[in-house]
Amino acid sequence: PAYVSFTCKDDNHTCSGEPIFDAVCAVAGHHQNVIAVGVNCCDPKNVPSLIQKAKEALKIVKSDALLVAYPNSGEEWSHETGWHGLKTTANANHCLEWHKQGRHHRYRGQ
Repeated sequence: PAYVSFTCKDDNHTCSGEPIFDAVCAVAGHHQNVIAVGVNCCDPKNVPSLIQKAKEALKIVKSDALLVAYPNSGEEWSHETGWHGLKTTANANHCLEWHKQGRHHRYRGQ
């Protein structure tokens, strides 16, 4: 068994540019051993949209994989300047929102 988590640069795309929907379909739809899919190292504000798209993808490929959310602090990384921006670390309210959104899915949160 495996779980696959995608780093995401915005509320729709992985860091390499694929739509999260397509990425989830590719792994969960073609590999029976994938027991969970999710997002990590992304801004907490993008998690609801990413999880919704992942949930829709799981439904299309008829997968009962769990959803995983492990966001970063909300800061942005730059090779030139390092971390910058405001920290918006996920809190209990975020987790409750994500759980409600997934209804029957489990989440791994920060």
